[in-house]
Amino acid sequence: MPKPDPIPSPRASAWLRFRRIMRWMSLASILAAAMAVWLVQRGEPDIKIHVAIATALGAGLSVLLGTALMTLVFVSAESGHDAGAPASRRDRSEGRSVTDRTPILRVTPGPSDINANGHIFGGWVLAQMDIAAGIVASRRANGSVATVAIERMEFIAPIELRDLISVYASVERVGRTSMAIRIEVIAERDRGQTEIKVTEGLFTFVALDAAHRPRPVDQA
Repeated sequence: MPKPDPIPSPRASAWLRFRRIMRWMSLASILAAAMAVWLVQRGEPDIKIHVAIATALGAGLSVLLGTALMTLVFVSAESGHDAGAPASRRDRSEGRSVTDRTPILRVTPGPSDINANGHIFGGWVLAQMDIAAGIVASRRANGSVATVAIERMEFIAPIELRDLISVYASVERVGRTSMAIRIEVIAERDRGQTEIKVTEGLFTFVALDAAHRPRPVDQA
C-alpha cells in the first residue's frame, strides 16, 4: 500500500508561523537596540536616561506583542482557520450549514444492513463514507486515489432502517501526495422533518499515477 507524505497538522503549522513572526520581532529588537546605542554615543549625557527608558519600553512592548500573536496563532489553529494559507491548502468550505451544502451521496439502507440491535451496521456506514470521500479526493487530485488511513472516526448516533442518509465530504488539507478528507453523515427522518448528525470522520487519501505509485496531488 502506498505511503503518503505527512500532512502538517494545524498546530504544527501555527507553531511554524509563530517562529517566523518571532524571528522578525527579534531582528527588529536588535536593530532598535543598535539604534539606541548609536544615539547614546552621539548624544549628550542627559539623553542617555531617556534612551534607556525608551529601549526598556520597546522591549516590553515586543514581549507583549509576541504573546498576543502567539495566542492568536494557536487559537486560529485550534478553530481550524488558516487565513494565511494559500487557497490550495484551504479547500474546506467554512461557515456553511449542512443544509446549505450538496451531499456527495444520498442512500437508504436496506433490511440486510441491520445488525442484531436493529440499527445499521457500522461497516455499511464506513463504506458509504469511503465512497464519498474517494469521489472528492479523486476530483481534487484529478485522477486515481487510494484510501491509506482513517485519522479519526466517531459514531455519534445510530442509523435506523428508514433513514435517508446524506454523506457530505470536503477537502480538509492537502499535502504533497496525500489529502485529508472530512466526512459528515446526516440522517433524515420523519419525511425530512428531522436531521440528525450520526457519524463524522477524517480519511487520508494518496494520489496515484498510472503505475499505482504515489504522485503529487497537483500533477495530473
